[in-house]
Amino acid sequence: MSRSAVDEAMSLEDEADQYPDDRGEILLEAAEGWRRAGQLDRAIALLDGLIADGGEDGCYAMVQLAEARFEQGSVAEAHAVLDRLARDAATNDGHCTLVAELRRAR
Repeated sequence: MSRSAVDEAMSLEDEADQYPDDRGEILLEAAEGWRRAGQLDRAIALLDGLIADGGEDGCYAMVQLAEARFEQGSVAEAHAVLDRLARDAATNDGHCTLVAELRRAR
């Protein structure tokens, strides 16, 4: 676990409280930082919270969660997340592009 990655993720979580208008985007970055730091549980907790909040950020969180599940080897869970994303009314072209890149990489 990289200490700098942990520090960065913690800092981003603090920043999310300071900038509520950008909260979702900042927490997505924090979740990515936790993944890089090897703390997948913490990353998934942030992503789950964003998914529960819904909207575009929730959809981006689903893309990240699917990627994390693929990394864990939980292919069926990753596909279940992507299926849920496909049915979400907030899904847009940006989400679809990321999913296409994710699937191409797999």
